Amino acid sequence: MINSFKAFLKESPIIVNSLLSEAQRENMAGNVNDSSKKGLRHLKNYVMPYLNKDQKKKTLANFHNYFNETDHDKLTRAHGENYPEDKNKNTHSLASAHGAHAAGTAVRVTGARHDDSGKIFLSTEQHGEIPQSKLAPPQEVKRESAGKKGFEVEEKLAANFGCKPAGSTKTAYDFTSHCQDEGKQAKKLKGVIKEAMPDKKEEIKTPFNQGQIAKGESKLVNAKMGQSALNWDSKTRQWGFTDKRLGKHYAKATVKVDKKGRAISTTDKTTEGKMMSLLDHLNTNHSDGVIEKGFSVPTPKGSTRQYFAGSDVNSLHVHNKEKDHGTTYTIGDSNDLKGVTTMGHLGSKDLDRLDGSLVIQNTKSGKTDAAHWPKSGVMREIASRSVTQPELNRDVSRQDHAKEIKSLIDTHNKANKVA
Repeated sequence: MINSFKAFLKESPIIVNSLLSEAQRENMAGNVNDSSKKGLRHLKNYVMPYLNKDQKKKTLANFHNYFNETDHDKLTRAHGENYPEDKNKNTHSLASAHGAHAAGTAVRVTGARHDDSGKIFLSTEQHGEIPQSKLAPPQEVKRESAGKKGFEVEEKLAANFGCKPAGSTKTAYDFTSHCQDEGKQAKKLKGVIKEAMPDKKEEIKTPFNQGQIAKGESKLVNAKMGQSALNWDSKTRQWGFTDKRLGKHYAKATVKVDKKGRAISTTDKTTEGKMMSLLDHLNTNHSDGVIEKGFSVPTPKGSTRQYFAGSDVNSLHVHNKEKDHGTTYTIGDSNDLKGVTTMGHLGSKDLDRLDGSLVIQNTKSGKTDAAHWPKSGVMREIASRSVTQPELNRDVSRQDHAKEIKSLIDTHNKANKVA
């Protein structure tokens, strides 16, 4: 009897699931226009992994205003990681009853679209079209937040140098080769080097001066590099970026617009249109402060460099969490640490290769944001160089590499008599 009951549990998970009360189930979010972007995240994280390559391409075409080039490149490369080759196998179950289908009914999702109000509908193999909000997120693909993954990498980098990471604070570096007090955060400098004359630099003194040290920022391969609020002024009826460091640069962005004045996202390669300034487009076609659908535009050249401008960060670690490796670089054309260690180097031309898409979120309040998402393919490639070109690159998430870098910097500073 016990064995037969166990077999029942194993072979009939959906039947067992239907015995649960509806209150015990968790529904997916189901609208592209919700302010938290939960509906899109659930589509990306809980539906896309179960679609094959062609199904994902069709789905992205239906949502081309909501996904950037980075997403398109990553999501259409292959079948979803949970795509069932067995055509008889289902992918999801209903969290709530829909039509004639009871809660707990197993379905096989084959695609997605949204209507004019932003409601997301999922097509299925045998159960017709079902609102995404009626389905439960599959437990096996529930993911930890990107922020948590990033902090885990920062912790490893900092610990390998005997320091603590910045975490969510903006007053410390993600990692440094040396910290003032062992086991503590290395605080960012209060000032940066200012150029007074082309051939002369004014140094601003700081409490902590250890000569040449690596002062780094850590990025996952799918992380953004810069963001600015984008707000509408109800008096002037004009849009503008607010970030002091990035706003003027993002204002250089252009957008392709169709005959009806609608922005054509960078992922749409077929629709014809004319180019115009992004802010001119917003002021002309969204003069009421409303952007019904988010869209993406090519980021202005130099956006990655501008992200680092004004800071004294001289190193960048790009990490592929899935592959569990990364590569650490000195960055910028004027970097005194370049060549001092065995780290690779990314100059201005290399950083410009990362420039990707500027993603504008939808809004009905006149307040939104624009985020720069670098090209994911380039991010993955530079993250892998410590593996593909180990003789030229180092990965300070490895303790031995961090120790090597720190030792080389100590040797350099000693030779130059820097205390």
